[in-house]
Amino acid sequence: LPNLQWVDPTWAQNPAGPYREIPAKPKNQYCVVQHPTEPNYLVNSYFYRSGLESLTQFCSHPSRKIPSYGMILASFFHYFAFEFNYKKNVVSLNTKHCYPILEKEIKAEEDGWSLFRQGLAIEDPFESFY
Repeated sequence: LPNLQWVDPTWAQNPAGPYREIPAKPKNQYCVVQHPTEPNYLVNSYFYRSGLESLTQFCSHPSRKIPSYGMILASFFHYFAFEFNYKKNVVSLNTKHCYPILEKEIKAEEDGWSLFRQGLAIEDPFESFY
């Protein structure tokens, strides 16, 4: 499934060929907003919004063997229960397709996250400063 924070809009409007992502999120008055509680901090809330019809057609094209929603949900839970290394990695929507796994050690070094918590770590997709 395309990551709506990184999908290339030209690919999303006509999803043919391999999946493409943008090199950086746009920074304009529509997606960069003032943080509601942190003074002097801006948040980039960009995600692809328009032309979702073509993405829906891409995901439900008859030639693609798409599993049912129940199967997708069961696969999601199976992955995070049995395959995802929650002791080492962070769930992040800010990672790109070419680097899909974010390690806790990197997150701790860059943003000061604790390395000693043993639970599942999920990064906020918009507030990545903590």
